[in-house]
Amino acid sequence: MDITPWRNQNDVLNVRDWLFPRNSSTKPQTRRKACNQIQAWKLRGGLPHAIESTWYVTEAILTDSAQDRGISALARRACYCTAICRFVTGLVDSEQDSKYKVSMYDKAKELELPASFVELRHESIHGELPSLAVLRQAAERSLGWLWNDYWRHLGDDDLGASELSPFNHGRNIRRDSLRAILQTYLAAYREAVKVSDHRLRSRLVETTALELLEACRANGQASKELVYVLVDEGMIIGSIESHTMNDLYGLWDQLLLRVAESQGQVLALLTDQMIAHLVTSRKSDGTADADQERVLLWLTRVFTAETWEKAARRATLDDVAVVSRCLQNPNPWSIRLATAITKSSRSNIARDLYGPLVAEAEGRLDGAKSMLREDDEHYAAETEHLFDGWQRSNAASGKPIGVL
Repeated sequence: MDITPWRNQNDVLNVRDWLFPRNSSTKPQTRRKACNQIQAWKLRGGLPHAIESTWYVTEAILTDSAQDRGISALARRACYCTAICRFVTGLVDSEQDSKYKVSMYDKAKELELPASFVELRHESIHGELPSLAVLRQAAERSLGWLWNDYWRHLGDDDLGASELSPFNHGRNIRRDSLRAILQTYLAAYREAVKVSDHRLRSRLVETTALELLEACRANGQASKELVYVLVDEGMIIGSIESHTMNDLYGLWDQLLLRVAESQGQVLALLTDQMIAHLVTSRKSDGTADADQERVLLWLTRVFTAETWEKAARRATLDDVAVVSRCLQNPNPWSIRLATAITKSSRSNIARDLYGPLVAEAEGRLDGAKSMLREDDEHYAAETEHLFDGWQRSNAASGKPIGVL
């Protein structure tokens, strides 16, 4: 007979609903109520590790969200790190065999705990405390993992009480879980760049790639959701104010290569979606459009760079099909992509048959742009006498309006 700190099953189900409420506006109040109840259970002893970990992580979130200026950023980070470290260490250690201990990474893999949690624990203990942005995302993902592993299996079949469940072990991958994985990666990677820690950057790429691959293999829709976050939400193209293309290559190149070399479907979907963005551009005069330019540069890199050759073969990317698609939807961006592909393609059809067609389409576009420039120059010449520089206006006469 198991002795529990709660009186009956309804007590623990009530706490579950308080921790993961339907109404997000009541979340702080109900979570505080749940934490108080769990604290009382802790005094009675026999509290399961999953409930205790949920309590610590939730307390850290509540402390961070409190409108108390007396709580420093360092104190908030320390709260998160303590909660997440206790969650990871307690979970992994409880599953260790005293005779044959395995590494924390291997045991986490057995438990289907994402490796990024172990990495975060390692950095919190042995390195600099992660930033608040990284820790906040990690805390929410911790609650998502605890929900899937423990809370959702309690008692009843009506699990609609939770609006959370962001990490469903691949069975019901949601877009926000993939977004959270990538945002955590970006924040941690930028910190690693600041301190010039190349080994940490390599570990981040590997652990994040493994999480994404796990999601894609477990759920057929996950690859499409990942591409949506990268392309449609603009994550892969960044913002022109804060990212150069070299910045973006540094952030994404190795991660996407790692994923694409193992899961070719991701690269096939990614390039298809980027080409769709490129060929639907309505910029007929080729004027600067930062987003289109960045999409073009990414596609050119994937189809022509030697580093992407292996991944492109695995994804069975078809140079001829892409060039044909660009010619059927000609605009400055699509024709530039077709030109780059035909010049570097190993396909005789793409290079020899489509090359002249692409050159002809490029010539037509150049002619159209030349005509536009001539029209602009003609208009400027015709109107130059009307705008002969800025001049100071004559002083007002001082007479009332309408008086001659």
